[in-house]
Amino acid sequence: MKLVYITKKILLVVALSFLLIVVMRLLGLSVMWGNLPPHQGDGIFEDRSMPLFWPFGVHAYNVRMPEFDMGDPTNATYVVSNLPPTSNLNPLQIRGKLEVFLGFYKDNWTSILGQKKTIQDFKGNFSISVMDSNENCVLQIEGTMSNCKVMETRIDQQEFPFNQGRLLYPADQKVIFFTPKKGELYRLHIHYTPDPRLKGLKGFIFLYRSRF
Repeated sequence: MKLVYITKKILLVVALSFLLIVVMRLLGLSVMWGNLPPHQGDGIFEDRSMPLFWPFGVHAYNVRMPEFDMGDPTNATYVVSNLPPTSNLNPLQIRGKLEVFLGFYKDNWTSILGQKKTIQDFKGNFSISVMDSNENCVLQIEGTMSNCKVMETRIDQQEFPFNQGRLLYPADQKVIFFTPKKGELYRLHIHYTPDPRLKGLKGFIFLYRSRF
């Protein structure tokens, strides 16, 4: 009789643990056994994962590509591989992919252009393409600055005070993300036609894996 009681308790604990894992996954949480491994190739990797309560948390990261002057024309290609995959995300999350932006530093913008200027005052054009190792285009983003929306995020979170970044994406483009595959190599190409008034403003491609 005692053995049956113990067995029922064990089964109850197992069932509750399984139910907890299912609920956590539906909320977009995952079991975090350690830090995310950095990618290989160009750019600076930053792990933005956030533990919530052991052993659950949310994985997130970003990769910032080398800077260029947004007052000059730019054609550049960057190579990345072994990007942490996004398969542990809740599939219902709107922003559950690796998003691609044209970014710049908020402080840099203010020091060069002042507080009153907005991105809609400028006419620079840009296109960003992401190609896999088979030369398939997995993402194409094209936009004019005057038709872009702006999102703000912290950049270089390991430093204090934080660098505040502004991330641009075309207002009329619905898809600005792709799903990196494990072990895959990607080439990111940017073609940028500047507005000369942006001379001195440092821009960069920003890959952003949101927490939520």
